[in-house]
Amino acid sequence: MLSSCEGNKAAEEYTEVPATAHIHETVSAAAEKTRGEALGFAYYIKNRSAVITGYNGTDGNAVIPAEIDGYPVTNIERKAFEDNDVITSIEFPEGITVIPGYVCSGCENLEKAVIPEGVTSISRGAFYSCGSLKEVFLPESLRIIGGEAFAECGSLMEIAAPTGLETIEAEAFQGDISLANITLGESLAKIGAYAFHGCVSLKTLDIPDTVEAISAGAFKGCTGLAAMELPQKVTIINEELFMNCTELKSVSLAEGTEVIDSRAFSGCTKLGIMKNDDKIYYIGKDAFENCPLDGSVKERIARESEI
Repeated sequence: MLSSCEGNKAAEEYTEVPATAHIHETVSAAAEKTRGEALGFAYYIKNRSAVITGYNGTDGNAVIPAEIDGYPVTNIERKAFEDNDVITSIEFPEGITVIPGYVCSGCENLEKAVIPEGVTSISRGAFYSCGSLKEVFLPESLRIIGGEAFAECGSLMEIAAPTGLETIEAEAFQGDISLANITLGESLAKIGAYAFHGCVSLKTLDIPDTVEAISAGAFKGCTGLAAMELPQKVTIINEELFMNCTELKSVSLAEGTEVIDSRAFSGCTKLGIMKNDDKIYYIGKDAFENCPLDGSVKERIARESEI
């Protein structure tokens, strides 16, 4: 026989322990149901949507499904496919709006990427150092190409930017040594710092008049460029903008250009023609170092400042 005290204690033990165990089992079971793998893609379910976390498949042609187990795929984790050496082509599903940061960075065998309509932004480093990448299909919905998004993609030869693209961020195509053909859309407003730095195969580039700002070093080391015409809204030539563009022979500035910053044309050893330079009032340090224009532009500005 148990005393009332002992009975109460036993009752407490009886009700507490199974309840805790039951909750733990329920949570564990729920957790197990939220994760899985389909078509080689690891995923979990969150807020009634599937989130892709990686790829364990053996098929090099990775086509991300738009739906898994009845749940729409609306998100892909950052770095989900980083350094994957199996994937040779990847197709993202309709339903996502952002290509996440470094999602395919270091995929050394990736040759082709297809990005669907509805995507508005490609995040930083998404395809960084994909040395075999040759084909990229960009949607008309795209508005932003993030920093380093396609940097160090040494096999990429051509980019056709959609007409709605507004911003190319810093270092987006830096080090793309094979990039020879670039088409920029009529909505583009900003080209970030060092965006095309080291694109040595780039010989011509038409920059639309919608562009309002080109940041420092955007075309530094583009040794194939022979001539450039800058849009009318770009009246400040930022530092190192065309530094070491050794084949650059002529530049047409925007009317009303007033500032040429430090080292802007340093190392442009063949630059002999500069148009619309009559309103320049400031030239930064070494702006024309080792450049045929060094003396003439500085002398003219010095003469006008004395008048």
